[in-house]
Amino acid sequence: MKKVLTQAALALSRGKDNRIKAFFWRIAKYKGSKKAIIATAYLLLRIIYRLLKDNSRYAEVVTMPLEDLSFADVDSSVSNNQGSFTLKWGGVANAAGYKVWLSDGYLYNGYDVGENYEWTSKDKGIWPTNQEIINGFKGLHHDNKGQELASNPYEVYKVNNPNFANTENYYARITAYDANGETIALQNATRFSLGDSIKEKVPDFEAMTNEELGIKEGDYSNDEMEVVEKIYTAVEEIPESVVNSGESETVEWLEKETGYPVAVTNDEQLQFYVEDPNQISTFGVAGCSIAIGYAIVSVGFPDAKILKAAMKALGGATKFAKQFYISYKYYAKKRTKAAALKKDYQFNREESKIRYEKCVT
Repeated sequence: MKKVLTQAALALSRGKDNRIKAFFWRIAKYKGSKKAIIATAYLLLRIIYRLLKDNSRYAEVVTMPLEDLSFADVDSSVSNNQGSFTLKWGGVANAAGYKVWLSDGYLYNGYDVGENYEWTSKDKGIWPTNQEIINGFKGLHHDNKGQELASNPYEVYKVNNPNFANTENYYARITAYDANGETIALQNATRFSLGDSIKEKVPDFEAMTNEELGIKEGDYSNDEMEVVEKIYTAVEEIPESVVNSGESETVEWLEKETGYPVAVTNDEQLQFYVEDPNQISTFGVAGCSIAIGYAIVSVGFPDAKILKAAMKALGGATKFAKQFYISYKYYAKKRTKAAALKKDYQFNREESKIRYEKCVT
């Protein structure tokens, strides 16, 4: 936290706002050291962070390192100068619920949506009425006594922040919170005007050639692909309730579903130990394991939300292992009926445990 705040303090001390710069340079002149700028900014940020930590409406203004949601799509409509928007997003592990935040030009106003992955402003009555705008009503409604969104939100922005730029854009974000109410993830939706529909653009992997995927024919045997397919299918189908239960429950579910012992390594890798190490020697991972990076990002994979959440539950990371990425692309292009066989196995836990111990020792 100290490192993050120090970096933020440095950025703040070098900010574009002349009033901020003048404030810190006066301190530096008085103290006789440029280090005083960073020290003072750091102290100021610590005070602000502590004061606002428990007030999520304002805390969202403070930028702290948080997980991203896998995606945030926007769909909106407009008619007769009024309209609404709908947000859809991907889940995150260990989330007890989500909040949607909409800017009033000065602050983001939060609306708790519980465990849902979708929210619409329609019929919520959150936008100030025309008379309220004239009267200088600040903020947005939380009592359903407002109206639908305006095609031009600037009049509300101007009431809350006279310096806000003239724009027809809306600004929304989604946050996830844990069982203690602490914010654990944040995703800014792409700014939009009413009538816009914004969805993530993802590559069409099915249409890509082997050359584009970096795969050569014969790189993987049918046996190897069955292993990859079984593991991938298990990860794809893992229930989010299991993911949210934590690492041990997730590992137990994957072991039961695939028939392979699973381990989490110190370098944040998920390893599946197969019964025949030679079966996956092509993967080049310690001879007897397939190492899969934790975060399978949402770039065209089916049920990307589940994939991302499952991996995040086991450690969280920003990249996934290249070998699994390539292997899955090959599997997607060479899809067989192996998925139907994924439960046709005899899993002897004691025998597998012995083989697992031989692999890791």
